[in-house]
Amino acid sequence: MLEEDNYAQNYLDEIYLLAEYYIANSESELIKQAIKDQQYIEYSIEKQTENDRDYEVLGIGTKIEDHFTIMQWIYIDRETQKIYEYDLPNDELIDFE
Repeated sequence: MLEEDNYAQNYLDEIYLLAEYYIANSESELIKQAIKDQQYIEYSIEKQTENDRDYEVLGIGTKIEDHFTIMQWIYIDRETQKIYEYDLPNDELIDFE
């Protein structure tokens, strides 16, 4: 679900590794269940600016037939490569350690 034409391959590789790190270490029950059920986990990617910081925003989810269901949004700071989970109800970014 990537728009690969807009990204250099080495940058995509970095994002992929950060996404894999997040998925492997996530405390999200939805992600843990998807792993347990051996579902194929994918992500979408887009650029976004929040509070004068540039982020890659990944929608991590699963695809069933032609429908992509987001389990978690994460923000990756483009400068520091730090990962943040998006807390939808509180509309805030939470450090992912």
